[in-house]
Amino acid sequence: MTAPQIREAAIRFLRGDTSVPDLTYEFRAAMTALAEERPLNGPEVDLFDALESWESSGWPNRPSAVEHLRGVALTIVDDHMARVFSVSPDEALVLFEVLHRWEDAGGVSTPDRAETIALQALSAALESTLTEPFSPAYPDLLAAAKARLDTST
Repeated sequence: MTAPQIREAAIRFLRGDTSVPDLTYEFRAAMTALAEERPLNGPEVDLFDALESWESSGWPNRPSAVEHLRGVALTIVDDHMARVFSVSPDEALVLFEVLHRWEDAGGVSTPDRAETIALQALSAALESTLTEPFSPAYPDLLAAAKARLDTST
C-alpha cells in the first residue's frame, strides 16, 4: 500500500494542480518520513525512478518523461482505487453505457469542474477495463446486464 501522502501528491499532479518539481518535493518529504517506518514498495520505487528520470532528462526528452511520470502516478492512484471502489461487472457495463451516452450527447460535464473531471476519469477507467463494448454482441451483453441488475433488487 502506498503512503497516503504520496498518493495524494500523485492525485494533485494528475489533476494538474501541481508541477513535476512540486511532486518531487512532496514525494521526497513523504519518502523521508516513510523510510523511517518501512522500506519503499513497488509503486513508490517506480515513482522515485520516474522522478529521477525526469530530472536527468534533457529538455527535448522532458515531455516523454512527464508522460511516463503520469503513467506511474496513475498506477499509484488506480492501485488505491481498486482497493476502495468496486462494482459488479454488470454495474460497470451499465455505468460505461450511461457515461458514453452523455459523452455522445455533448460531453460528460457538470457546472462543477471537479465533478466533470471525476466523471471523465470514471469513464476512462471503465473504457480501459471493459472488453464488452468492443464486441459485436455489445447490445445483447448490455441488455443482459441491465436485465440482471433490474431483477437483483
